[in-house]
Amino acid sequence: MLKSTDAGLTWSEIMVESNDTLFSVFFVNAETGYSSGTKGRLFKTTSGGVLGLNQTSTEIPNAYSLEQN
Repeated sequence: MLKSTDAGLTWSEIMVESNDTLFSVFFVNAETGYSSGTKGRLFKTTSGGVLGLNQTSTEIPNAYSLEQN
């Protein structure tokens, strides 16, 4: 995974502790972000990716819903 702090002029690599394919990345602010991977895995960072993404779940939910804020 790559990270930019200057609108895409330069990029740096972020450590992801998994070999899973990541499908989506969403940041709620400059520090807290989430990513989803294969097999229902979820990843979270609270350091803007400085310390990498940590796996937060390995369970595949039976049902889920998405709502727009």
